[in-house]
Amino acid sequence: MRFISPLFMLAAAAFVYWTNQQAEGTVLAFPFISYIWPAAEGDPVKMGQGTVALFLALGGLSLVRAILRTRRDRQEAVSDGSEPTTP
Repeated sequence: MRFISPLFMLAAAAFVYWTNQQAEGTVLAFPFISYIWPAAEGDPVKMGQGTVALFLALGGLSLVRAILRTRRDRQEAVSDGSEPTTP
């Protein structure tokens, strides 16, 4: 379950990137991106790129965190003896 949120964020980044590359003229973007990245103020393309970057950063960080937590839990289970080790 802990990998669902990171994968959802990465999938959202891919969807926003794909949608923003279409020639329809619409751009998906968070409206607050210009506060995080002032250079994107008034530029929808940059706001879309900032949105993709934000989704990638959140997804990547949460994925790394989930991997580290899974690794830590497995190490604790082995040291407690609750998980059988293979010969």
